[in-house]
Amino acid sequence: MAKQHSLTEYLIPGSLLTGLGIGLSIGSPGVGCLVGLGGGFLLTSICNIFLDGQSKLLGIEELEQRISKLEENAKKNG
Repeated sequence: MAKQHSLTEYLIPGSLLTGLGIGLSIGSPGVGCLVGLGGGFLLTSICNIFLDGQSKLLGIEELEQRISKLEENAKKNG
């Protein structure tokens, strides 16, 4: 099964590119990159706090366990 990517894996590179674009538009790409990188780290930590709590509420971990058991059974049964 292919690895599923989470939202937080794209926040830092996306915010870095956004910061670079904003920095280029105002004439200071270095400052834009630093602000974008800092914003990405901040957004990642905030999203991890909220998404971890939300996944527990929604029972996502239980669903992932059930899916892995079903995949194991499918491999055993051919």
